[in-house]
Amino acid sequence: MTFEKHKHYLWSRSGWLLNEEAELLYYLATRATGTMVEIGSFKGKSACCFLRGTMDGSGQKVISIDKMQRYNEYDMEYTSILAEFKKNIKECDRLGLSTLIMEDSNTSHVKIKDDSIYLLFIDGGHEGVQPKNDYENYLPKVVKDGIVLFHDSTNPSEFVDVYNLIAAVKKDDRVEFLGQIRSISIFKKR
Repeated sequence: MTFEKHKHYLWSRSGWLLNEEAELLYYLATRATGTMVEIGSFKGKSACCFLRGTMDGSGQKVISIDKMQRYNEYDMEYTSILAEFKKNIKECDRLGLSTLIMEDSNTSHVKIKDDSIYLLFIDGGHEGVQPKNDYENYLPKVVKDGIVLFHDSTNPSEFVDVYNLIAAVKKDDRVEFLGQIRSISIFKKR
């Protein structure tokens, strides 16, 4: 199978991924040899990319970590996005490979074993120390030669804390910088 078969479906999902980024996630999932974990799921577009890709690959598990709450600035309150997430995942997960951990990434990392993640997609909190916390808490969970992706990491005018973290991660001896596609920075764990 190829991305062509899935692209219209994936591109039509609600979410913050650009089309090229959706294709990258699909492509990496087709080659995954272990569990994929995404931190920050929103309505499930990235999870659908992983699920469709792994269906065409070796059928690996996909774990989404998200509190499923979004702050609505207009109403000044938190609203649930769980129903939309579940609807999207139900349409994507034909093999029962998806798991949702509905809690904060600062505490949920203890539920995942070290050296158990093949692909880590960091797209949770974008401000302050949160991106760094996600990187430090979850990097030990990634296997040697596993892939670490950071979303929204290439434009300092949008998410300066993620952008600055990437500069530091590029100097981290534990990972190797592989490149960037649109707003995704790609690393391989050493």
